[in-house]
Amino acid sequence: MNELIINKNKEKSSIEIGVLEENNISEIYVYEGKKESIIGNIYCGIVQNVVDGMQAAFVDIGIEKNTFISIKDALPKVDVAKEELEALKEKDEEKRKAIAEQAEQAERDAIEQEEKYWKGVKEVIDSRNIAGYKIPDTIIINKDGKKISVTPDDFFKYIYQIDKNGKSRYQYDLENETPEARRNDSILRAYLKFVGGSYSNLVDMAINDKEVKKLKLIAKTRNTTGIKITKPNSDKNNGKIDFGY
Repeated sequence: MNELIINKNKEKSSIEIGVLEENNISEIYVYEGKKESIIGNIYCGIVQNVVDGMQAAFVDIGIEKNTFISIKDALPKVDVAKEELEALKEKDEEKRKAIAEQAEQAERDAIEQEEKYWKGVKEVIDSRNIAGYKIPDTIIINKDGKKISVTPDDFFKYIYQIDKNGKSRYQYDLENETPEARRNDSILRAYLKFVGGSYSNLVDMAINDKEVKKLKLIAKTRNTTGIKITKPNSDKNNGKIDFGY
């Protein structure tokens, strides 16, 4: 009597069938399970070795064994990859070029604006008129406790000329201002924005303050109690003066 022994191998997905005749295995059949095909799929792999004689290569794509690929099969894909890479390089180069041109244009615009600003400053000073305020030909300034005379050109150099640190004397003076001075300057500028006026409003404020003090002084003088002084009586006969007491 013949017997069949069936063994299912889960790891290999195969079925092994053996035929027993008088307790001896007379035949063995092995049925391989259906394996998933990787042919035609696209993988990202690493070339492990190239066989020149076979014009082929073995590539590690992450499975148990390295896959075999013919150079003839790979060439069309390589050509496509090269074309795509060149297109990316060209696009990247165009982008870099555009960014560089934008940066250069921005730098040119900044230089042009800077030159335009200082040209306007020079024109204003040369006109001897700043927002309606006249600049005298000779300016008296306080320098180290002494009064010296300078010109409007000296004033322009004061705000325009810079040292090796890229700062003008005006900028250094601003940095040396006290916090209170900076605060008051900021408040004054905010006040002018608030009233929608100009620096003439600050002059008006100073004049008004002076006039108010003057009016207060006059009022105080008028409210002071007056004292009437009368000439004392004198006796011409005996030379005595009557002081009233």
